[in-house]
Order: sequence, then C-alpha cells, then structure tokens
Amino acid sequence: MQDLFSPHNDEQCVCADINQLENASLKDCAHMFKQFATDLNNVHKYLRAAGREAIETTLKYRDAQAASDVEKRVQRFIKYFEASVEEFTSDIDENIVIADRHKCPYCNK
Repeated sequence: MQDLFSPHNDEQCVCADINQLENASLKDCAHMFKQFATDLNNVHKYLRAAGREAIETTLKYRDAQAASDVEKRVQRFIKYFEASVEEFTSDIDENIVIADRHKCPYCNK
C-alpha cells in the first residue's frame, strides 16, 4: 500500500519520466519505441484515408448498401488497429518505467 503522505506520485516520480532515465541504452530504446508508436499512428491515419477512399469508390460504382458494408468493415478494422496500437504503446511505457524503477528513491524503499 502506498503511503499517502509520501512525496512519491507515480505520475510525477522521476521513474515515470522518460527524460529522467539514467541508462543511455534504455533511453535510446524508449525513444526508438516512441518513434515506432508515432509511425504506427501515421499508418492509422493512412488507413483511415484509404478507408474513406474505398467507401467513396464503392459508392461511385455500386449501391449504397455495398458502401455501407464496406464502411462498417473498415471502421471495425480501424477500431481494432487503434486499440492494438494503444495497448502496444501503453505496454512500452509501462515496461520502461518498470525497468528504471530501481533508480527511483521512493520506489526503491
């Protein structure tokens, strides 16, 4: 149980801030994964645009029901992809904090 009077706060603690990491290789790894997460976010934006284009093309050459089916499938895929990216990036953040926790004067007690 966390001491409520302790100055330690997970969100404000040095162990929770990527810029406070002492281990250079861990810091490099953290930034690499952050960049990867940014790249995944860009892929997500691209998929959204491609989905909109697929729906417009379907509407142009087929009927509204087909376009609606395409839209539902694209939206389902995008939601799944978005959730996967969010889970992945939060796992990265959590692992970075756990790996550096032993350096924190409050977590180490």
